[in-house]
Amino acid sequence: MRNFENKQKIMRVSGILKIVSGLIMAACFLGGVAGTVTTIGWDSESIRNQYTIADFYIIPWCAIGFMVWGNFWIFFRRLKNGHIFDAPTVGRLAAAGKWKLVGWIYMCTMIVAFNSKDSHNWLSQLGSLTGALAIIFVAWLLREGQMLEEEQELTV
Repeated sequence: MRNFENKQKIMRVSGILKIVSGLIMAACFLGGVAGTVTTIGWDSESIRNQYTIADFYIIPWCAIGFMVWGNFWIFFRRLKNGHIFDAPTVGRLAAAGKWKLVGWIYMCTMIVAFNSKDSHNWLSQLGSLTGALAIIFVAWLLREGQMLEEEQELTV
């Protein structure tokens, strides 16, 4: 009975988190569109005087963010539909962590390439690295739990 109650709570909370991740995914999409529109208008004299090429790192950054939050959205959708921690669900969590790691590598590359002096410094990127590694670790832990559960089912 307790297991059923926990499953119901996970399904309820994941419905809310699915909405939140969908909103963040939409923000990433709109940021990418805005960056692309700005890049298309690059020939304009006023834009050329305002921005440098380093300001357009946002387009790939938004695409990576879209992939991270898209995987989270699918992860929470699967949880809401009752697929509690099966292989494809955990795979989506691992994919989100790997994309977040790609985002960290990309941002650190941009910092080095453009010698950024703004708020995106090395210390601010440690949080992104920690988050990516934590997500990947939780996915690995859940995958190991699945393998243990499968072994127990085979021995019974």
